[in-house]
Amino acid sequence: YGLHALRIYRIQTFQRLLQVAFGAKSFPLQVQDFIPDERLFSGIVIEDEDCPETYSIEVNDKTVAGANEKKLHHWPITIRVGDDFTVEDETLKWDQRVRGDVYFFYSLSEGHGRVVNRELLKALAGVELVQQYCLRFEVGAAVTGIHYNTIRTMTRLFETTYSEVANKTKACLATDLDIQTYLRLLHNMIWSGIDSVDRLKDYISIFRAHQIADFSEIDRDPLFQREDLNTLYVPKDSYHQSSVLSFVYDRRLKSATQRDNRHLYTPELSLIDGQYVVFGSPIESVVFLTDNFASGLSTIAALAAQLGIESDEECGLWPDRVKKANITRHRYYCGDDEVSIADIIRTNKAKILVHSYYGTSDASKRIDEFLERHEIPYEKSSFQFPLTSKAEQDMIEYAKSIWRRRDLDFKEGYYLYVREYNMPRKSIFPTQMLEEPRRFINLFNRRKELNELKV
Repeated sequence: YGLHALRIYRIQTFQRLLQVAFGAKSFPLQVQDFIPDERLFSGIVIEDEDCPETYSIEVNDKTVAGANEKKLHHWPITIRVGDDFTVEDETLKWDQRVRGDVYFFYSLSEGHGRVVNRELLKALAGVELVQQYCLRFEVGAAVTGIHYNTIRTMTRLFETTYSEVANKTKACLATDLDIQTYLRLLHNMIWSGIDSVDRLKDYISIFRAHQIADFSEIDRDPLFQREDLNTLYVPKDSYHQSSVLSFVYDRRLKSATQRDNRHLYTPELSLIDGQYVVFGSPIESVVFLTDNFASGLSTIAALAAQLGIESDEECGLWPDRVKKANITRHRYYCGDDEVSIADIIRTNKAKILVHSYYGTSDASKRIDEFLERHEIPYEKSSFQFPLTSKAEQDMIEYAKSIWRRRDLDFKEGYYLYVREYNMPRKSIFPTQMLEEPRRFINLFNRRKELNELKV
């Protein structure tokens, strides 16, 4: 019933379009004229050499709609025009159509074909041909409200990005994220080749396996509230790097109702009585803040850059990574002189604590081992919420199959999460659907670097 209703809707729509295109006042087709199991085919008209004025239709190998039906019902190569084939278009002259194409309906259950308005059928043939490369009705109908709402919850993490896209492309209202989600999901399913309900199940399972990492309540995290006056809170990257943390700070942590006198990204320190001071208070501890750590390597690289450690092969940290982290790190100054975190820890006899909003126990352990190995006084690292969704082999195989990614650089045990504002560097999703939000196959976004860092 659904397929039949959809086809009738298409016919009615294209009737209106054809009225404009061809200047016709009306078309003879009405909704009640359509038999539910009729399919539209095309063929070439041929005349019987032995019986003049006797005609058949040689059906094209690539039928407009119904290659599967053709095999299923042992479709003949030719259809004889006779009692089981009627013509409802008075403009059709068979003798003038010999070796020409004709479009017709055929009922598989009744074994009966007919030609109605030829211009309309030709237009419908073009539409159905295009629809072979579109989302099938039964696949779209299998997307449940739960499926859709799961993906919509994820796309809401990127509402700033997609509002910007809407403003620039005028594709829809910047405030209407629901419309963008709907359009992006349709485009992504078509691009991903979701052509069966079974394939849809695998596709949806990949999304549902991801944890949602949003920062809407980060202001409730005691350490991100930065209430201790004797603590220097160090962001992982500088403000100018447009990192996830700087985005979260502007949207979730910085007050809009009052002046922020203890700005997270302050560069200024003082030296009073041989002690480094921040906002008038001596620094007794250093809290290194980051939005998330999964493996801990990026956090360790940032720590190494701040602490003057060039590499650590034992934890897989190579010099190039530390050099890049050194370029992006937040810097502190006392007067005109730059002050390193190592200087602060040594001078003030302070301890360092690494804290993340999202994290894993494996990363936390690796960070603590790194600090201990380099004899940096530390307190056990911590995180507010655990990352728990790990990739399993079947999920990786689904991704390889759906997106044809034989070279998928994603291993079993990697963490699956959709992160607000900027997707993680390691992802099971293809780069093509992450790095260019103007393309409507994008559901999430990984911010591209405008200028690659040189080391």
